[in-house]
Amino acid sequence: MKILLYLGNFFYRLYFLAKPKAAKNIIGIPYQRDPESPCEAYEPFLQHRKEYFTDCESDGHYLCRKCCHLKKETEL
Repeated sequence: MKILLYLGNFFYRLYFLAKPKAAKNIIGIPYQRDPESPCEAYEPFLQHRKEYFTDCESDGHYLCRKCCHLKKETEL
């Protein structure tokens, strides 16, 4: 009987009292490109619309390609 009480208490704590852990390394959300390489202007959108700014020179971060502020390179 003690084993059943122990198991019941264990599973109750496991499923009902366990708090979800906060995500520490969220990558690619608007205004937070990467926790290790922050960018306040980062906004991931498709770049085919005129209203996007396209004024960012980029620092080479891999997520910059998905940002609406990234300037497209022009060939000379």
